[in-house]
Amino acid sequence: MHPQANRPAKKHSLKPTDGWAKIGATAIGAVAAIAILAVGIKTSLHAQLAPTSSSWPIYHHDLGHTGLSPFNTANNPGSLKWKFATGNFVESSPTIGSDGTIYFGSDDGNVYAVDPYGNLKWNFTTQDSSIVRTAPTIGADGTIYFGAEGGRSYGGIYALNPDGSEKWFSLVEFDVDSSPAIGSDGSIYFGDAGAAIVKLNSSGTMQWRYIASSYVVSSPALGSDANGNTIIYIGCDDGNLYALSSSGTLLWKFAASAGGVVSSPAIGSDGTIYVGSVQLTATSTR
Repeated sequence: MHPQANRPAKKHSLKPTDGWAKIGATAIGAVAAIAILAVGIKTSLHAQLAPTSSSWPIYHHDLGHTGLSPFNTANNPGSLKWKFATGNFVESSPTIGSDGTIYFGSDDGNVYAVDPYGNLKWNFTTQDSSIVRTAPTIGADGTIYFGAEGGRSYGGIYALNPDGSEKWFSLVEFDVDSSPAIGSDGSIYFGDAGAAIVKLNSSGTMQWRYIASSYVVSSPALGSDANGNTIIYIGCDDGNLYALSSSGTLLWKFAASAGGVVSSPAIGSDGTIYVGSVQLTATSTR
């Protein structure tokens, strides 16, 4: 998501604002400085589970973005097993299906499916697109969802069958760098470079589009309230962390940073929401 030398230019989006980070009493000049916010929630909110029993079916493992693996890695020596080359940068985070297949996108416009030994199973080439930065999301039925920049002109969400064939495409007319999250009813949530947070149904039909004040590359985390109603948490380059209901109503927004929130929120087991920001003044607790 962050600027990188010699990378193809993004369409329909802006660069994050350069800023200052203050850690304790020391101010540090930085480009895209990172600070961490903890937003306390006073309800029984909790993160929703991953949509399938896959090893790693979604960006940061589960719908709360905990990034917590259920597997013991104590004996992993950190040595290279294999590597797989694509035609351009790989900025997409990999996800893993229940059969061990690894899915990821590339700036060459393809989504790849690779077996656990590094062998290509298939690749899907997006039309009119040069970049796939989102992490593919694996639905409960094995459908693979991902966003694309400029695809079929000018960006949207693809759904693929497990064999790599196209199931459907939903045009949103803006770049999609936000990895989609799938709700328990099959609804698909993501952000786009048109300053919107979007909900599609499981067939790719748009249900609503909430307009924020700047582009949205943050990937949504899903939680629920005491009554089991889905809540969507997502950052925006306007500096806010948004909480929306499943009907697209704003529940609240937290002014996290004047420099933008391009990171993706994570939800702790106690309902606390953690998110990084580009620019923040933090006060020392010492």
